[in-house]
Amino acid sequence: VFVLPRENKTYFGTTDTDYTGDLEHPKVTQEDVDYLLGIVNNRFPEANITIDDIESSWAGLRPLIVGNSASDYNGGNNGTISDESFNNLIATVESYLSKEKTREDVESAVSKLESSTSEKHLDPSAVSRGSSLDRDDNGLLTLAGGKITDYRKMAEGAMERVVDILKAEFDRSFKLINSKTYPVSGGELNPANVDSEIEAFAQLGVSRGLDSKEAHYLANLYGSNAPKVFALAHSLEQAPGL
Repeated sequence: VFVLPRENKTYFGTTDTDYTGDLEHPKVTQEDVDYLLGIVNNRFPEANITIDDIESSWAGLRPLIVGNSASDYNGGNNGTISDESFNNLIATVESYLSKEKTREDVESAVSKLESSTSEKHLDPSAVSRGSSLDRDDNGLLTLAGGKITDYRKMAEGAMERVVDILKAEFDRSFKLINSKTYPVSGGELNPANVDSEIEAFAQLGVSRGLDSKEAHYLANLYGSNAPKVFALAHSLEQAPGL
């Protein structure tokens, strides 16, 4: 569970529960609310947060890869399959060799293989968080699965695959940027003095004619890019109708 303070508010979540409702319009359930309140109050008992303290909520769904045993990209389960699936496959192949089954029957048996961890029947928290990177016949690369904390690792693996393809198939060489040290736009701040630097940017906005609330909002939003935004304060005109 993440607990993220931002602008005098705190966001907390997420849950690890299965969802069987409307996929197009997921809603926050009372069970999830109770679960999160329990987690937060257990970690911060002095807060004593109740449902009355919650100002807003939202829900989203994250698809998990079921039985991604064939993937060693990030996760998976070493390619093992269940005994039942294995025996069914062997029986189908033997029937094919004796001309009792067709090739289509064999292919169907292969497509229905389940991992030995029986992920289709696991609690959502136990389903693999591994990701898979697949290339379609038309060249499309699809990166699926994974989790929030692995997003950089997943992206790095995908870009390495792109570089390999460009070299092997187009004889084009590229070197990836080391994103571990590449600053996010607007993030060029001293980690030890973030608050004071943001405040300095906000005061710059005030000196350009913005009120304090507007200046602080823009300073927090744009970070070290705020001076560039404030420089436009007197060169922009209000859009008609606004």
